[in-house]
Amino acid sequence: MKRNMGKEIKDVGTLFIVIGCVFALAVIFVFGGGDSSPLGRIIDDHFIFITVGGLLCFLIGIIVRSIGKSKEAKDKDKQ
Repeated sequence: MKRNMGKEIKDVGTLFIVIGCVFALAVIFVFGGGDSSPLGRIIDDHFIFITVGGLLCFLIGIIVRSIGKSKEAKDKDKQ
């Protein structure tokens, strides 16, 4: 069975997008009034890291996913 590297690269990009969305949901949780919970205090203490990390994961995911799509299209053309 031949591996489709384009699809696997696209899947990694999707994973990065999901991680970025989870980070964004954590930031929204703090803005939604979750400061009083222990999780809210942890997120509040690391707010810049979570915001920048989530944004970078999301952007890297979009880039990697587009690379995977183009590679997948090239692999289909070769077949």
